[in-house]
Amino acid sequence: KMRLLLRLGIPPELRHRVWRLTTGSFQKQKQACVTYDELLKRYDGVPSLFDDQIKKDLNRTLPGHDRYSQEEAKAALGRVLGCYARWQPTIGYCQGMNFVCGILLLIMAEEDTFWLLAAIVEDVLPGFY
Repeated sequence: KMRLLLRLGIPPELRHRVWRLTTGSFQKQKQACVTYDELLKRYDGVPSLFDDQIKKDLNRTLPGHDRYSQEEAKAALGRVLGCYARWQPTIGYCQGMNFVCGILLLIMAEEDTFWLLAAIVEDVLPGFY
């Protein structure tokens, strides 16, 4: 029975929780002492060097997926990427983050995506982005 469970993998409804637990993103969120919504408010209207590139990449992210044909999905993607680029300006934004973030947004809420992206970029793959 265990072999079968291992082959089947993590059930889709539990993946976002397992990913957040195994990457430490819950801890990162707790230690940040600020919420994603507070960060969005703090950075609202604040320009970033990465804004143009993020805007270009919104239409390039998973273009064949139905969800990303909707403007709200692209807006959520832009919010997460823009907020992260402002929150961690030494890392900022680079191509590739949009695909990671885009896939995460298919599976979990915007705030969870932000913290998981932060954990992936800073802790799981430090120096890669």
